Amino acid sequence: MARKRREEDNPSQLLPGEIDVKFIDVADKDENGSAQYTGKYAKNWYTPPGFTFGEEELSGIWVGKFETGYSSGEGTGVGAASVTAAQSDTEEPNKAIIKPNVYSWRMIRVSTLDLVSRRMTESGNVFGFDQSTYDSHAMKNTEWALISYLTQSKYGKYGNFLYNGANKEVYMNNNSNFVTGCSSGLPSASAVAVCTNQYSVMNSQGSGKGYAGAGASTTGNISGIYDINGGGMEYMMGVLTYNNQKYSGNTKSLNSGFEGLLGDGNIFTENARPWPEDKYYNAYITSSPLIACNGPCKGHALNETGGWYGDVANTVLYTYPWFVRGGNYNNVNTAGIFSYADTYGFAYNVCAFRQVLVPLA
Repeated sequence: MARKRREEDNPSQLLPGEIDVKFIDVADKDENGSAQYTGKYAKNWYTPPGFTFGEEELSGIWVGKFETGYSSGEGTGVGAASVTAAQSDTEEPNKAIIKPNVYSWRMIRVSTLDLVSRRMTESGNVFGFDQSTYDSHAMKNTEWALISYLTQSKYGKYGNFLYNGANKEVYMNNNSNFVTGCSSGLPSASAVAVCTNQYSVMNSQGSGKGYAGAGASTTGNISGIYDINGGGMEYMMGVLTYNNQKYSGNTKSLNSGFEGLLGDGNIFTENARPWPEDKYYNAYITSSPLIACNGPCKGHALNETGGWYGDVANTVLYTYPWFVRGGNYNNVNTAGIFSYADTYGFAYNVCAFRQVLVPLA
């Protein structure tokens, strides 16, 4: 996929225009996997780096249709688990569930959600994944960017003729109980404890509410990705570094669980987890989104889309070194697919995560 923002229809930050997208062959991407597209449209087009995974150039990725949920073992529906049961820093990957109408998995540190996500394709997993065929991991900024670009293109909700103006923004999940797939029916809405528009698939007779929350998907119909605006703010595997050392968090008690620098000047080592391979996270060298990637940060949906639809754009700092995307159910006017903010990497009630599945060559 190569992408370019169209300069037409007087786009603004509050009402951004279309991101023009073309689908290309993997062979058209340069050998170094940079953001520069070297094919026919080289002057104006870029292949996002989210399609590079380690040494592999990918034709595409799979992402969780909903925020990763937590299975209590008592059932999969909303009524089958308590909210407190959905808040756990457990390392058990078999607790993960990606379905509508379940509680998203929160109160989980970044190091734990990284471990849970990567174990979902390990030998003996309950999901049926073959680890020689697929790689699973927690989402990175560069992968979130792919979703946002497609959403703001003719292939996403922006191009859906059913929506106009501000309603082209993905509708918000404003459910304060973090139920996946919920829709407020509006781009911005105050928090509610009930699911106003619940995700459900139409039955064989064509009835049901499959369409009711469609505006909360990235396509504006039931085939899209949900919980991108609101729900839980989603931890990205995206972290600030200093002199090639990665930050773990802010203090000994407020950190990701990975070994690394702390905002208070110390280094976190006690019971710390080692970092995964660098293909599993984005590392940033500065707080400036303009040059955070050791050069222009194209393809990360940071500065280039900052503030679109009025979404918050707060970059990582040494005291808050981890990226979160999408905002949460209570960020009425600042949540959205282009929202990015910063936090400690610690287990918070409002922080969730999303699964990515990469097909291996």
